Amino acid sequence: MTFTPRFDHVDLVAHDYDATVAFYRQLGFTPDSPDGEIRHAQIDCGGVEIHIDDERLASVSNSSWRSGGQPRVVVNFRLSSRADVDARYAHLTRAGYPGMQEPHDAFWGARYAVVADPDGTPVGLTSPIDDHPRYRPGGEGS
Repeated sequence: MTFTPRFDHVDLVAHDYDATVAFYRQLGFTPDSPDGEIRHAQIDCGGVEIHIDDERLASVSNSSWRSGGQPRVVVNFRLSSRADVDARYAHLTRAGYPGMQEPHDAFWGARYAVVADPDGTPVGLTSPIDDHPRYRPGGEGS
């Protein structure tokens, strides 16, 4: 675990996905928002991204997420490898920080885990994306 995590992106869980994407368009951004059943948009802010997910997608990528009363933001850090996600998650949970989502191979191709900081803010740990383990949520491979 010698690699220092790099701030990568913030996930916003939108109650009204279309209205949230429209807001960021009005703000002057052009969210990359593909059509389809996966409701996810990305905004490049010059090296750091804002990701917008609908509630359904949030519940698929983070099994501890539940609508209502939950923080609607996840601060994400990129780690150097899939193994580093597992090691950093184990290190943090052994140190007493609550695990919110154990490391798993996420449908978008990264190794992903979530821990809570001392105030309960979800902190995502993500590896570089690998095309091999990609799959569609709720479909084959999930």
